Amino acid sequence: MVMISSRRAAFGCLALLFAASTAAATTSNEAEILKVEEGWSRAMAINDAGAIAAFTDETWVIVSSDGTTMRAAFLAVVASGDLVHTQMTLQPDTVRVYGDVAVVSGIAASSGKWKGVAFATRERSTDIFVKRDGRWRCVFTQLTPLPASGK
Repeated sequence: MVMISSRRAAFGCLALLFAASTAAATTSNEAEILKVEEGWSRAMAINDAGAIAAFTDETWVIVSSDGTTMRAAFLAVVASGDLVHTQMTLQPDTVRVYGDVAVVSGIAASSGKWKGVAFATRERSTDIFVKRDGRWRCVFTQLTPLPASGK
């Protein structure tokens, strides 16, 4: 009976250590993803098409109320100066990491000019990242406009 209890106690301790190390790894991955999001927002705010490209996978697509925009088309309008951001921020409220896939959701605010006409947006944003070759890159972005009330 004592041997069984000792084994259970040892197994319980191992299970707790495993859970703690898994939680620490998740927290580390979540922090890494948030750093990627911050860098990407900075690249957007300074309209650096090359830096934006570095944060996105070749398959990246944006889905919004305007339809679907492929990576090449988005990068082209940034490079041409047709789309100029003066602000780009994300207030994340959900970060989930599932191995080499991560999902970040939050409130995105941006402002700037589209073909010389000023704009300001506030949207619910969801980004899906995939880790390839040791780097997180966004493969999908969903943007949903928020009502003026901000909910």
